Amino acid sequence: MYLARLINTTSRGRCTQIAIGTKGGEILIYDLASASLVDTVKGHAGTLWSMHIRPDGRGLVTGGADKDVKFWDIEEEQAEEGDVCQCSIGRTRV
Repeated sequence: MYLARLINTTSRGRCTQIAIGTKGGEILIYDLASASLVDTVKGHAGTLWSMHIRPDGRGLVTGGADKDVKFWDIEEEQAEEGDVCQCSIGRTRV
């Protein structure tokens, strides 16, 4: 079972990505336009059970089988015109 949530990091909708939580506790970020994996983050020691993205696309909260709730920042990396838009995830607190 995988969890998937849409990330829309710009108001124009030009940079749309999806966050996927895995049984292994990873968070995978895919760019929908290019269908490419842009980031993999080790999120939890066990299955990722829940995930919520803030409405503005700037934050993510995850919960897993390890009984941790983690808060993450999502930052859009500037891409040159025509390049794949990338988001990076950094944990801020547990």
